Amino acid sequence: MEFKNGTGFIVEVGYQVANNFWMNLRAVQEEYEVKRFNVNGMDLALSDDRNVSGNHVGLNFLWAF
Repeated sequence: MEFKNGTGFIVEVGYQVANNFWMNLRAVQEEYEVKRFNVNGMDLALSDDRNVSGNHVGLNFLWAF
């Protein structure tokens, strides 16, 4: 599956819990449009709705040592 280039919106906030430990929260809003759908070398027809959501929220922890 190939997608056309897309743009999105990212927001990330971090908090330093300790000298060597951080927490970050990230929210991403993006949408991709399918350019081509190929299975085993054969192009398949696409439905009218070609958009795929890439929206997500993530929480990560960083520890420096």
